[in-house]
Amino acid sequence: MSFTVVTASDVGYFNLYGKYLVQSIEQRISNRVQICIFICDEKPLSMISNFNNYSERVRFIKVSSPKKDELAEGAQFLYAARFYNFAVQNRVPFPILYLDADMFVRKDISKFIKTLILDKIDVAFRLFEDRNLAGPTSTENGAKVNNGFQFVNDTSIAHKFYQTVNGRLDDYVKRALPLIHRDGVSGQLTCVDQEFLYLAFLDFRDQLKFSDIPAQYNDSQFAFGSSIWHAKGVRKKHWLYLEQRDGSPFSIKAIIYWVYKSLQRFHG
Repeated sequence: MSFTVVTASDVGYFNLYGKYLVQSIEQRISNRVQICIFICDEKPLSMISNFNNYSERVRFIKVSSPKKDELAEGAQFLYAARFYNFAVQNRVPFPILYLDADMFVRKDISKFIKTLILDKIDVAFRLFEDRNLAGPTSTENGAKVNNGFQFVNDTSIAHKFYQTVNGRLDDYVKRALPLIHRDGVSGQLTCVDQEFLYLAFLDFRDQLKFSDIPAQYNDSQFAFGSSIWHAKGVRKKHWLYLEQRDGSPFSIKAIIYWVYKSLQRFHG
């Protein structure tokens, strides 16, 4: 029972982050799992770092994207938002697991994904319905989902769900409306695709077999026991992410931080 991991990025962001995502998948997830990277860029694939050194299960697919001078502010976030359309257009085998390019897989997640498949889950991602944060469309739904990890099963309702999300997104983009919003108090950045994902969830929740994934599969706080770390612009502990990503899981800084957090939990 297999699945396909997909991500979407331009060449520059892939060279900065995505290459580590792919390396971590190759190191920790079964060889039967295929990896598809959608490159939304005019630059040639040859500009991808170590392009010729990836294994046969890694497939780079160039997809159409607007020229840089035609992009509205925040349009780079829409690369990821269109992963479903890219997968369908390029006949990528479902089920698929979308991961943001700035994620890093720390443990084999195959058993968890197979559980989702066996349980006939249609769609899975992290849900935060108690969060109220303004998004680009002026609703308070800007942070109710974290879309860095999205599982999409090969079911008719899952396909209908993502067709709805992408259709609404395309209509919105055509109207040249704001794509991103930064909260004036917290400074948190939200993108319009997060709002549309949540609104579609509200519309389909009675039809979907949905799973709210545990934090360990999309963790931006970098807990040691987590299966997937999500860089997500977290600066306080970014050194920890970078050190483990670059192959130093037992660095002195990492051990000190782990001891500190353990003591904090013990006394708190």
